[in-house]
Amino acid sequence: MKIILPLPPNLANSKFKHWAAKKQAKDAYVRTVVAVSQNAKMHTLTPWFVVPRYQYPVTVKYHFGLWNKSDEDNLIARGKWALDAIVTNGILIDDSPDYVQIARPTQEIDRKWQRLEVEIT
Repeated sequence: MKIILPLPPNLANSKFKHWAAKKQAKDAYVRTVVAVSQNAKMHTLTPWFVVPRYQYPVTVKYHFGLWNKSDEDNLIARGKWALDAIVTNGILIDDSPDYVQIARPTQEIDRKWQRLEVEIT
């Protein structure tokens, strides 16, 4: 399954000075991801129906379309909000290591369409 999402903020160079501002931004991003996934006709189902329990752990691959290249550790941190939103939407049960293995992220320079592609296999 592949989900194309808007690019989450870069938390490595965070401008959030207060925890409440960061939480408000994260909640807004999660709402955006839920709306995008529902518009893509990805209905929220019970997690065991979407990915059966015996098929865990799943592999999550991030592919970023960015303005400039970024460090790999910053890319993984940047994908955290998207993964949390996917769990909130009910596509996955949990994002703990028992359920999810995160593959090495990839990136490309794309100044016209900045995005995050999340592939769950």
